[in-house]
Amino acid sequence: MKATRTEPKLVRSPRSSSRPLLRLCAAALAVMSLIGLSACSFNTEEPATVTLPEHGTTTSTTPTSLPLDQGAAAAPETPPKLAWAVQIGGLGEDVLNAVAGVETSVMAVGSTSQGIEQPAIGGTDVLSVTVDSAGAIQSTDQFGTTGDESAAGVAASGKGSLACGSTTGLLGAISGAGNSGGSTGGATGGASGEGEPGAANDAWCAPLPSSSSQGVTQLGGSGEERITGVALPHGPAQPKSNPPDTADVVGFASGVVDGYFPGAEDPAGRGLGAGDALAVRVNADGTARWARQFGTSATDAALGVCTVAEDGIFVGFTDGDLEGRSKGLRDAWISRIDSKGVQRWITQFGGAGTEEFRAVATSGDARQGTERFIAVGSTDGDIDQSGPLANSGSTDAMITSFASDGTIRWATQLGSEFEDIATAVTADGDNIYVAGTTRSGLGTAGGAAQDGGAGGAAQDGGAGGAAQDGGAGAPGLIGLGDLNEEIGPGGGTDTFLASLDSETGEVRWVTRMGSAADEITTGLSTTEGGLLVLSGTTTGQVASTPPAGGTDGFLLAFQLPTSGGAAASSV
Repeated sequence: MKATRTEPKLVRSPRSSSRPLLRLCAAALAVMSLIGLSACSFNTEEPATVTLPEHGTTTSTTPTSLPLDQGAAAAPETPPKLAWAVQIGGLGEDVLNAVAGVETSVMAVGSTSQGIEQPAIGGTDVLSVTVDSAGAIQSTDQFGTTGDESAAGVAASGKGSLACGSTTGLLGAISGAGNSGGSTGGATGGASGEGEPGAANDAWCAPLPSSSSQGVTQLGGSGEERITGVALPHGPAQPKSNPPDTADVVGFASGVVDGYFPGAEDPAGRGLGAGDALAVRVNADGTARWARQFGTSATDAALGVCTVAEDGIFVGFTDGDLEGRSKGLRDAWISRIDSKGVQRWITQFGGAGTEEFRAVATSGDARQGTERFIAVGSTDGDIDQSGPLANSGSTDAMITSFASDGTIRWATQLGSEFEDIATAVTADGDNIYVAGTTRSGLGTAGGAAQDGGAGGAAQDGGAGGAAQDGGAGAPGLIGLGDLNEEIGPGGGTDTFLASLDSETGEVRWVTRMGSAADEITTGLSTTEGGLLVLSGTTTGQVASTPPAGGTDGFLLAFQLPTSGGAAASSV
């Protein structure tokens, strides 16, 4: 059977139109509610006074009219060559959830169930891996308690990095009430190995690399809290003889909270409900300055973050009316929150179906008026609802560009006959690189990487698991992009990597990579040496690297022709 594939498509601005009766009925179930936005303080810094949107200080923006479709014509550029591939794992389940370029090296983080060079302490331990510019593994470190730990995000900080994730144990010094190990507040300390397995998740942040829980800050309330992404500012290069003080480097972490975060609940009881978005201002040493909890009475989540100047750009999803009326069953959103915790604007984005944003990156230069925010995720509909550009399959990857004030500039859907989800994005000069997961119809070997849970951000929205259903019984059909045979024969669930023009959204190329088993794509970043590095998990063998057993993490590095030096990524 001849392989078929739907070409990528570009839309300029979403507009509403009638949809089938069933979708309209389902959309009517969304509950209207107000945004709850409140604050808590973790140190001597005074929390900002936040006025709720109905009082007029938090502004919202709606999409402006943009030019008509011009299509997404293929450009002559081709995908970069593979520089190196690394597969990391032990005998158990090992995953890499995020990656960051630390100078010319690479830091990747995730979890391990049995350990790599030493046994795991609990159900899963935090795993961090450092790889040099030539692809040689420099170190594998792990730490944890008798509970379950995982790192969901990592960001570069000078020669080190900051990682954040979740724990069910007593991992470090607690800030907030906490719920692990029976703590009710004010506890400090917590040696590695302590804690009560099976307790609710707390969030944590810590500088890496580290082989112990020394220096870990644990954040939590009485409910569930998880960090889904972390970002630190990308400033001008610092002289090696005078690096910035770690205490002076401050970033943001995104997350989800089920319940009330200590000191962050809305005293008027407005807006918060069955799961909310969490924004945390974090120092490079892992300590928190403040947190903001916001959402609707329905389910909301913040799944990714990047930084621009002193502000954080957050993305996620909502099942309610986070900004204006809901567009459909589930909408994506993007918001700008400043260093004091004031929500400058929020834009809700979607069609009549289900949309989510998973990751966000910055591109351009604010001084030249070219600053842009690129949010990526998934949609099971047609985001412009125009008919000819209808959804290609069950789920399409979605890439959307926003101006500095939150207005929509352009939106692109990338789709095949099966499920395609964008999970990571980074920008380098005028190039946008987007990575994700695509389903192949060539069969599947199955495995542990089936739940969309390799990245902490994918666990609450359901779309992370969408790429695992359907299509395996249709031999000859393929996923998104042309296969890179250097990395493997493809099959089951594969990784895709795409390049787009940051100004126009023009799709330059799309390539598909994978073993005969299943791969899940979790992160994307660049290094100062001009490498584009992709992280993920596999149940097979990637390139020529030997598998270790169970599920392994992997890193793929590509040498870019030029390095713009403006990369920023989030998972």
